[in-house]
Amino acid sequence: MSSFALQMRQFQMDTNTRMDLFIQQTVQSLAKKVIQRSPVGDATYWQHSAPTGYVGGHFRGNLQYGFGSSPGGIVPDIDPDGDATLRKFAGISQPIGVHYIVNNLPYAQALEDGHSWHQAPFGMVGLAMAEINSELDAIAREASR
Repeated sequence: MSSFALQMRQFQMDTNTRMDLFIQQTVQSLAKKVIQRSPVGDATYWQHSAPTGYVGGHFRGNLQYGFGSSPGGIVPDIDPDGDATLRKFAGISQPIGVHYIVNNLPYAQALEDGHSWHQAPFGMVGLAMAEINSELDAIAREASR
């Protein structure tokens, strides 16, 4: 193989590595923003009493990741501080493709629509998407180092 061909091959490998890192960092940053914005049930704001044994954090615990297809179902995880859920997103290493961050709980859309007006009056995902768009240049610079 010629020197030029080897250089082009190395360029391709370096570019692929940078793109994978860019995607990984973007998905992780977006997930972190959604997790941090996700409300945790606080019965002091509710019109009715919390059910016996209720512990807030089921919504955060149900944020799921999928690559290529959207994950289905509901998971039993409860994560009031979001740390365990954030760790689920830490190992993302998928290449270019469609990445999903989903919450399949029946009240997820209501929360996105501002139902939790004390904690997330403007939702979570829409705000996180708007914010991440303004950070893509910085993420790209970081990934290209």
